[in-house]
Amino acid sequence: MTRCRKGFTLIELLVVVAIIGILSSIVLVSLTKSRVSANEATVKADMKSVQIQAEKYYTNAGKYNTATLFYSGSSVTMGCSSGVFTDASVQLAFNAANAANGAGNILCAASGTYFYAGAELTSGWWCVDWQGNSKLESGSLPTASLVNNVCP
Repeated sequence: MTRCRKGFTLIELLVVVAIIGILSSIVLVSLTKSRVSANEATVKADMKSVQIQAEKYYTNAGKYNTATLFYSGSSVTMGCSSGVFTDASVQLAFNAANAANGAGNILCAASGTYFYAGAELTSGWWCVDWQGNSKLESGSLPTASLVNNVCP
């Protein structure tokens, strides 16, 4: 007499659970990479906004005004708050870049004739300056003045 068994064996269920676990871990890794890429794209866009707003400031004021070099690990508003960096639009863009990069590391400096700014990324840092440069720089965010006051 043949007995008809309905259902799955324990081995079959364990194999299915293992396959689902492997597939879900692959998806999670992909999502994490996508999130990092999206945050870095946001930082780049925000730093481009800093550059554009600084140029508008220069057009209206005729100079960038002096702002000392600042490297912040906490508050962008307290650090980049003199010269061109007092402009509300520049501050908004800095704060947005700071929120997107998650590191809280921002670089800014200005004088009457130049400005530059940078925000830390996972793969280096993004630099913008008064000459229209907007590019990725390798290494960590510098803590001293840039040569010729432009992005390296």
